[in-house]
Amino acid sequence: MVVNRNGFTYGANIFVLSLSLVLFLTVSAQASQFRIMAAVCVALGTATSLFYVIKIKEAPLSKIATEREDLYQKAIGRGNAPKPANSDGKAGGKTAGDWLKETQFYLFGLVYMFARVSLNTTATMMPLYLSEVTVFIAP
Repeated sequence: MVVNRNGFTYGANIFVLSLSLVLFLTVSAQASQFRIMAAVCVALGTATSLFYVIKIKEAPLSKIATEREDLYQKAIGRGNAPKPANSDGKAGGKTAGDWLKETQFYLFGLVYMFARVSLNTTATMMPLYLSEVTVFIAP
């Protein structure tokens, strides 16, 4: 799933960059370029999100993932290993309440949040920085 997500993210970035190139070459007004690009991106994002919500069924995918995990565990020789118990002592995975009681959950959340903020800030500021620097370099 991560590979697919990254692949579609790269594809979306390439699409937006290609669209911007076409718009920059064909439309002269900057406001129109921005409006067209924003409208196309929002429309395409909405359409793909709706497609995902309507077509992708989470419950069957979870069942298939569980079955394949069991097959994998059997293939590596751990097929009869008991599943870890949650806070109630029942077999199975952790519940949402169990995750909220874990200190590491919050530590990983903070690290992830700060990493995303730094990446997003860099990605936002880099084009602004480059546009300011190239103004002084270009004749």
